[in-house]
Amino acid sequence: MRERRVSVQRTAGRRRLRRLLAVFLVLAIIGGAIAVVLSPLLALDDVTVVGAGERDAEVRAVVDDDRGSALLLLDTGDVADRVERLSWVGDAKVEREFPNSLRIAVTARVPVAWARAADGTTALVDDRGVVLAGAPTPPSELAELSGVIKVPALGARISPATGARVAAALGPLAGRVSVVAAADGQAVLHLLDGPEIRFGALDRLGEKARSAAAVLGATDPGTLTYIDVRVPSAPVTG
Repeated sequence: MRERRVSVQRTAGRRRLRRLLAVFLVLAIIGGAIAVVLSPLLALDDVTVVGAGERDAEVRAVVDDDRGSALLLLDTGDVADRVERLSWVGDAKVEREFPNSLRIAVTARVPVAWARAADGTTALVDDRGVVLAGAPTPPSELAELSGVIKVPALGARISPATGARVAAALGPLAGRVSVVAAADGQAVLHLLDGPEIRFGALDRLGEKARSAAAVLGATDPGTLTYIDVRVPSAPVTG
């Protein structure tokens, strides 16, 4: 009986020892993984920026404070959000490149029109009406947005911003439009040297632009007062 009791105790002891060794092994693995994650070999050391052109340094500055941090623990979504707060950035994609690099690809906003601020200065805006920059003089290749009530600081949106969406959809009319007037859900274009173009509702903008361009190409613009493309498949002139 005594021998059996001793045997049971030895078996239980071996089981406890195996469990203890298993715990130590798991802790060692976890500790090793943490050491690898936090290793200087996997710390952010280099940043590659694509698509920023001459404004590369502005993007790099966003992640200056992240240098030296663990690459595996870096929140790439947060980095992208911070880059997109730059007024001229429309979209940012951030990827880890092991062992210690970060790749940031940005898509820059491009001006599609301009608006005149209260002090007479020119503000360049993108397709969403976001103010990208100021300009000493209005750019001849872009249309002016009329009816703008508020021209805010860089990175904010003009009000109303609907005209910017129309300006972004000019397509074959780009460079020929002097003014885009959008109000009450309706849009009218004024050409540099031609008739008024009536877009009507702010839908099917690309089709309407192509329809108006086709009419301009088939007739003498000097003989027309307006082109109505509210129904782009059946333009009306007068």
